[in-house]
Amino acid sequence: MNIRVLCEITQVSRSGYYKWLKNFDRPDKDLKDYEIIKEIFNDGKKKLGWRSIQMKLVNDKNIV
Repeated sequence: MNIRVLCEITQVSRSGYYKWLKNFDRPDKDLKDYEIIKEIFNDGKKKLGWRSIQMKLVNDKNIV
């Protein structure tokens, strides 16, 4: 099968596929931030909202 057919089947544009392919091997630049936020969320028993997480980032982690 060629890329055009696969993109039609998965309902993805060819340009979107090639953009994803270009960035596939790059490390996620936001991964470290995600892990910090996830840790705060899990420590809050998965009940914290964005405001509480933001306050903890500023007060506890000194991240602005």
